[in-house]
Amino acid sequence: MRPRTKVTYRAAINGHLVPALGVIPLRDVRPAHIKAYMRARDEEGASPQTIRNEFSTLRKALEVAVGEGYLERNYAKKPYTSAPSVPREEMNPLSSDEVKKAMAAAKGHPWEALFVLAAATGLRRAEVLGLTWPCVDLDGGTVRVEKTLQRYDRAFHMEEPKTRRSRRTVPIPSPVVEVLRAHRKRQVEARLASEVWLNEWDLVFVWNIGEPIEAKRLHDEFVALLAHAGVRRVRFHDLRHGAASVLFAQGATMKEIQETLGHSDIGITMNVYTHLGEEMRRGVADKMAAALFGQRAYRSLYCSLTPSARTVVEPPGSQNPQQSQGIRMVGEAGFEPTTPSPPDWCAARLRHSPTVGLRW
Repeated sequence: MRPRTKVTYRAAINGHLVPALGVIPLRDVRPAHIKAYMRARDEEGASPQTIRNEFSTLRKALEVAVGEGYLERNYAKKPYTSAPSVPREEMNPLSSDEVKKAMAAAKGHPWEALFVLAAATGLRRAEVLGLTWPCVDLDGGTVRVEKTLQRYDRAFHMEEPKTRRSRRTVPIPSPVVEVLRAHRKRQVEARLASEVWLNEWDLVFVWNIGEPIEAKRLHDEFVALLAHAGVRRVRFHDLRHGAASVLFAQGATMKEIQETLGHSDIGITMNVYTHLGEEMRRGVADKMAAALFGQRAYRSLYCSLTPSARTVVEPPGSQNPQQSQGIRMVGEAGFEPTTPSPPDWCAARLRHSPTVGLRW
């Protein structure tokens, strides 16, 4: 078990579970007690994820009690009780233009390279803060993720990444390499000028006289940077989502995005970036249309028409008596669609309306 996981379990048990349920004899714990505990935590303002984590800790503890013969059944399991659902994380990535504005505003900031690297690679916050110079190959244009920076028990800790795939080598764009070179030079100068230098892990990004950067301090600096740039406020983690979106827009596959972000399984990538998966599947259909029908972006528009749909917007230049209006009437018995050819029409986004059929 990872040290930080132990700390999390200990905090949940000693801080909440024992004070609330410890007065009840183990053999007398029932679903009503567990449900009351979760309601109380919700009223206290605990997040659904926090309550779910505490419920999981309780479930595992009671499962051990069942295995040891202290209990006949575990009431912290279905069908007796279940953890609260956690809303899907709302992604709010910055657009490419917003990232460019933020990077322009970051010029000259002591952590300019940190923000630029995170935006260009999608590294996790703990991976960026735990990056060391031996893992940066400026000549080869890569960074290796081998450690993460964690803070618990009132101290910083350098730990292994959570999964095997999190340990990875990530290529970095040449402009980022140059920003890192300049950052390296400034850091060397700061170290030589300082009487005390506390960077014992040779971290790439440090605070003041070489101390590791706290997550809260990074958050505050990032929010201030966005405000200075006139960019809407997002979390630092949203840079990771933005990197994934940019990679996809530039033609990267889901497998390539998974490897860049360090997800343990491609299913995680597909689940987190569902909207990208839908666009990818649409792209596959477009490629099939190009191969079979000679079109760049054919849409199967007509098969989904409802009986109430009676008109269709025609592509510009189609051979139709009502071409001047761009509308073709649809008879009760349906119709055989003409093959659209102009690329600009094929690329258009169409939507269905019960009153006017398919429109631009």
